[in-house]
Amino acid sequence: MFLGYRFDAVAAKITLIWALGFVLLVITSFWYCDNHLIYSLDDPYIHLAVARNILLGNYGVNVHEASSPSSSVLWPWILTFTEFLGLKSAGPLFLNIPAALATVYVTVRLVEKLGLINQKTDPIVSYGLGIILILVTSALALPMTGMEHSWHVLTVVLILDGLISASHGRSPGWVFLAALVAAPLLRFEGGALSLSVIVSIWFLGYRRAALGAALTLGFVLTVYAFYMVHLGLPIVPSSVLTKSAVVVYAVENYHLAWAILYNFSSGIHTERGLILLVSMIYLLFTAFKQKDRKNSAYVYIPLIFSILAHLLMGDNFNWEFRYEVYITALAFLGIIFSFSSGYKPPEQDKSLLARQLILLGLGLLLFAGSNVISILVTPQAARGIYKQQYQMHRFVRDYYHSAVAVNDIGLVSYGNDNFVLDLWGLGSERVRLLSLFGKFDQEAMAKLVDDHEVRLIMVYEKWFRQGLPKNWLKIAQLRTGRQITSGGTDVSFFITPKADKASVLNMLREFASSLPKEDKLIIFERS
Repeated sequence: MFLGYRFDAVAAKITLIWALGFVLLVITSFWYCDNHLIYSLDDPYIHLAVARNILLGNYGVNVHEASSPSSSVLWPWILTFTEFLGLKSAGPLFLNIPAALATVYVTVRLVEKLGLINQKTDPIVSYGLGIILILVTSALALPMTGMEHSWHVLTVVLILDGLISASHGRSPGWVFLAALVAAPLLRFEGGALSLSVIVSIWFLGYRRAALGAALTLGFVLTVYAFYMVHLGLPIVPSSVLTKSAVVVYAVENYHLAWAILYNFSSGIHTERGLILLVSMIYLLFTAFKQKDRKNSAYVYIPLIFSILAHLLMGDNFNWEFRYEVYITALAFLGIIFSFSSGYKPPEQDKSLLARQLILLGLGLLLFAGSNVISILVTPQAARGIYKQQYQMHRFVRDYYHSAVAVNDIGLVSYGNDNFVLDLWGLGSERVRLLSLFGKFDQEAMAKLVDDHEVRLIMVYEKWFRQGLPKNWLKIAQLRTGRQITSGGTDVSFFITPKADKASVLNMLREFASSLPKEDKLIIFERS
C-alpha cells in the first residue's frame, strides 16, 4: 500500500520512467553548478532561512527581527525538520522527491480508475499518456525549484481522487481529508479548491468529514494569524502583499474590483491563462450536459470554481510556470474525468483509444508544453543562481563577515549569521510599509541602512526607480551574463561613507579570483 493505494504495475512503471528522468535532471543541474546542489530559484533559501531561525526562536530571515517572507503557512515549519536533521540546503529536495513520486503514482492510478490507462489497451498510447501526466504535473522540474509547489500539486491530485470516489459513493479516506486541510496551508490559492470540495462532500453526505476538515483548517489558520499578530506582523505574508498582482494593484489604485478585473484580463492574455479559460468553459458546458450523472456536478463545480478563482485572483503566469502548475494539472484531470465513464471497465468502451489519443494531443499541445520548457531550462536556471546569488552568499559568508543590504534575500540570508536588510520588503516589514505608502525614498533608504549599521549594499540598480542615496559609493559590479530566474544580470556593490573602503576593496580583489569563469567582477578602485 502507498498512501492508501495498492501496488499497480502500470503506475509503478510510469513512476520508474519519472525517476530515471528526474535523476538525469538532478545530475545535469549538479554538473552545471560545478558539483553544487543549487535550485533553479533563489526563493527556497528564504524559506530555509526562516526555518533555521524558527529553530533559533524567531520567525524571519534574521535572528533578531521578525518578518513573514514565506508565502506558505506550512513550508518553513516543515523545513525545520530537515534543518534539525542537518540536511541544510538539501532539505527541500529531500522533501520534494517523495512528493513528486507520489504525485506521478497517484495521478496515473486515478486515470487508470477512470478507465483511460490499462494494461489491456495499446501500451504505447497508455504509457504516452502516463508521460504526459508527468509533464502536466511538472513532476520533473518543479522539485528542483526547492519550493512547496510539488506538495501542493500532490494535495490537488489527492483531493480530486477522493472527491471522485465520494461522488461514486465510496468513502474518500483519511489521505483525502489530510490533503483537503493541507492544500491551503501549503499555498493560499489552494483555499478555493479545498473550500469548494468541503461544500461538495457535505452535499454528497460526508458531513462529518466536511465539518472536521473545515474546523481543522479554520483552527490552524487562526493559530497562524494570532502568531503573526503576536510578532507584530500582518496576517497575510509580506510575499503575498508585495507579489500578488491583485493586492499590488488594489493598493496602488484603491479599488479591489478593478484589481481583480485587471488580473483576469492580464491572465487570459497569456497562453496558459487562455487555456484555463477555455478549460473552464468546457467543464461548465460538460457539467450541464451530463444530467444523467447527478453526482458528477459535485466534481465539476469545485474544478470550475477553482479555475475561476485563479484567473480572478491568482498570480500572473510567469516565474517558471510554478504558480499555475496546480491549476493547469487540475484542469487537465478535469477534462480526463469528463472523457471517462465513471469507473466503467475500459474493455467495455470501444472508443477508449480515440479518447486516449485526444487526451494525448491536448496534454502535449496545450498543458505540457510550458513544463517541457521548465525541464530544459532548469539546469541553466540553477547555473544562474550559482553564478550570482551563491557567489554573493560566498562573499558575505567567507570574506565580508558583516551586515549587508540586498534586494534578493534568499541565498545571502541563508546560513549567514550577520544581519541582512531586505531593501525590497519581503524580509523587512519596515521597508514594506514604507514602500506601501510611497515613502521609501533615498532618504528613508539611507536612514534604514544607518540604523542597522550596514556598510555594504549589493543590489540590482534598475529595481530602484527612485534612485539610490547620493552618498553611497559604487565600488564594484558583478556581471553574470544571461539569467533565467534572477532579477538581473548585474549586481552593483555600494558602500556607505562609514565603510572602510580599502578593506572592502581588498576583500573584493580576493573574491574576484574565486569566481566561476563566466562571472566578471569589475572593481572601481578610483571611484
